[in-house]
Amino acid sequence: MFCSKGIGATSISDIAKAVNLSKGTISYYFPSKEDLVFEAANNHFIDVTNKIFDWIYTISPRMTIEDTIFLLLSSIFDTVDKCRLHICLIYDAIMGHEVIEKIIKEKAVQWHSIVTAGLKNIGYKNPERMTDSFFMALDTVILRRATGITSINEHEICDHIAKYI
Repeated sequence: MFCSKGIGATSISDIAKAVNLSKGTISYYFPSKEDLVFEAANNHFIDVTNKIFDWIYTISPRMTIEDTIFLLLSSIFDTVDKCRLHICLIYDAIMGHEVIEKIIKEKAVQWHSIVTAGLKNIGYKNPERMTDSFFMALDTVILRRATGITSINEHEICDHIAKYI
């Protein structure tokens, strides 16, 4: 609902109706809409962080850098809903939601560090630059997936990043 109506336009009553619970039941677990938004955002960011850690455990020095990047690019934001939620959270941060903005900034730094460490572990010589390029490509993938644009060749993007960075 946050993605279809927007976080600001979604009420606790809307959510209760959609999940077939009373507003009181929702309010028992989430005393305010802010608590519910924080929980949804937190769960989203935990999921993304876990997917990045899963990637680290999957990669090896035997993999090409193209395959390493592709594995990460194709697995983190793997559904349209996840992409849309991420964009909604970014939008809320841009529009002045200070708590979400703070979390997004913290997670961006954390994710950058984790990916850089993963690339260092497989012996890549310039992991910081590769990580920056990866996140620029990921932003594009998120936007395209969220809007239903499927004509993106992630393999070519990964090949290009590996070749020129």
